[in-house]
Amino acid sequence: MLPLILSILLASCSGHAAGVAADSLRLDGRQLDFRGKKVEEKDLASLSAPRFRDVDTVLLARADLEPEALAHLRSIPVTTLDLAFTSVGDDHLAALRGLAISSLDLTATGVGDPSARLLASLPLDTLRLGSTEIGDRAAEAVRELPLRRLDLQRTRITDAVAPSLARMHRLENLNLSHTSIGDTTVEALLELENLRWLGLMETRASAAAIARLQSARPELQIQVELPTR
Repeated sequence: MLPLILSILLASCSGHAAGVAADSLRLDGRQLDFRGKKVEEKDLASLSAPRFRDVDTVLLARADLEPEALAHLRSIPVTTLDLAFTSVGDDHLAALRGLAISSLDLTATGVGDPSARLLASLPLDTLRLGSTEIGDRAAEAVRELPLRRLDLQRTRITDAVAPSLARMHRLENLNLSHTSIGDTTVEALLELENLRWLGLMETRASAAAIARLQSARPELQIQVELPTR
């Protein structure tokens, strides 16, 4: 009788874990939406099941996430991963190594410059690092990536990133708001011929430097604070 009870309990637990992932699967079978949910390691352990084989987007923003669960993402062909506002830190990102992730959101997570090398190994075209401890070293590390969208707002970057940013010729959208960058960085952005949107709210860049950039690139939309009267 005891072995039978144990078997039933184990099956129940396994079914519950699979159910959490199954309940988060969108109708098209390509997106898992865990946003705001409690997600434990056992909940992602079921991703090896055939029903998840087409999932390429995993949304975990604001989830109560056990970071160790990220290791199970290797079971699916994930290319878009949203980890914003989770407890993920530098020690946890190693689970992403080797994955074909093209869009990664790490906004308001615990990552910093120790993650630079790992980030540089991913085939990213979209990277959001706002409100993290990321600094100049990480920005330098990702300069060779084919990035089209890069969010560095509220990070620790300085004008030391200018040479790295100047080499990111594919950038179309760049957010540097609420950072310590100044005129040196703004002038370096003249090299980015594909840039179409630029966030410069509350930086050290002067009005004159921003005006020169806008004059040279009239098609560029620059977000800055309005002058006070």
